[in-house]
Amino acid sequence: MKLLKIIFALLIFTISANSQDLSIPEPMDLFKYSVPEGTEYGFSKPYKSIYGFPVVRIWGWSKKGKMAYSIEKSIEGKGGVLIEYIILDFSKNKNVWRMSDDSNDYAEYSDEKPFSDFSYKNKKKKIMKAFTNYGIIMSKDSFNKLPIQLNDKTYDFSLNVKNEKKAEFYDAISEYSVIAKKGNKTKTIKREKKVKALSVFLCGYFKSPYENKAVIVTAEEQFVFEGTELFYSFTGFDLK
Repeated sequence: MKLLKIIFALLIFTISANSQDLSIPEPMDLFKYSVPEGTEYGFSKPYKSIYGFPVVRIWGWSKKGKMAYSIEKSIEGKGGVLIEYIILDFSKNKNVWRMSDDSNDYAEYSDEKPFSDFSYKNKKKKIMKAFTNYGIIMSKDSFNKLPIQLNDKTYDFSLNVKNEKKAEFYDAISEYSVIAKKGNKTKTIKREKKVKALSVFLCGYFKSPYENKAVIVTAEEQFVFEGTELFYSFTGFDLK
């Protein structure tokens, strides 16, 4: 009987994983609302000193406060591509699952094809298992411009930035906070201290398809190998 239960559980997992296979989500530009409309930037087209623009994909959501996403970026110095697959519990602002994949670990990989396709093919079973464990339902999503307007309510967001007393070429900001405002009420939803960044951007948001909650996206511009790169972070916000 115990063996039959195990076989049945494995069968359910396989069916669930296969039924969710929507292939690789489209890449999203999370920086598009932070620059003047019509600005061209990206690979070989820096924006000011920023030349590192990571590729972000939203894989899906759970019905209990979790979002799955991946970040793909070039590896400075040695070259290659690194992809991080992450499941965020945005009710607690904590990563509950994370897996990295480095193109340099594969002798058989050729950069003639996107590493995202190669990585997904190799890591698909682990990805789908994590999605099943955390109740992630794969879906297509849109990235939205702030402020948030919902049910005749407006939620505004702003940055409170504290600069270094003695700025360096690689470090101008010492700490910052993200402030949410609804009517006359304000709330600090994110605070970062001991920051090593030249600038910080309030980029936009995603809305959960299952809950009255949003995920606010910020980006730090940090100095790397030969210039600067964007480092995204995600913060949950309850739309009460």
